[in-house]
Amino acid sequence: MKSKKHLTFSLCAFIAASAFFTQPATSEAIYRGLLEGGHGVLDLRENRFNFGGGGLSFNKDMAQIMAAPQNFNCALMLDTTNPIPVVGNQSAINQFPGFDATFDQNPPAIPQGHVSVNDNPAVANPARAFANQIADIARNNPATFNDDHIVGVHLTDDECRDKPKWLNQ
Repeated sequence: MKSKKHLTFSLCAFIAASAFFTQPATSEAIYRGLLEGGHGVLDLRENRFNFGGGGLSFNKDMAQIMAAPQNFNCALMLDTTNPIPVVGNQSAINQFPGFDATFDQNPPAIPQGHVSVNDNPAVANPARAFANQIADIARNNPATFNDDHIVGVHLTDDECRDKPKWLNQ
């Protein structure tokens, strides 16, 4: 009887674990290369977030960030609320209320993996609103901000996370 209970428990645990690991992805990482100011400071101010011409450019493919002519050392990483696997898919962005990500690649005009981030609903100055949200998150918990949102491109994640950040005031 004891082994039958153990077998039943093991079978239930296996089924639960299988269901957990086969769930569809609930988010997707998107990346934007970061420019550096003097002394290697990562520039996260509003003047670095140009929303003109169809939104702020991000990419689902880190290889596209690595191949950019700007030779980005570090990148900003955000997570969408839902996966965006098909061109035209749209999702809210975790920790960034009022901004949506749309998968809109269209090679060769728009690079492979390209994602446009737009304000939704529209605001007067989306660059300021976006940079202010970054600044709020970074100031409230710098370590978590670095772990969740700063990744290495041509440097390691740790090297990028250790760099000082230039934030909106």
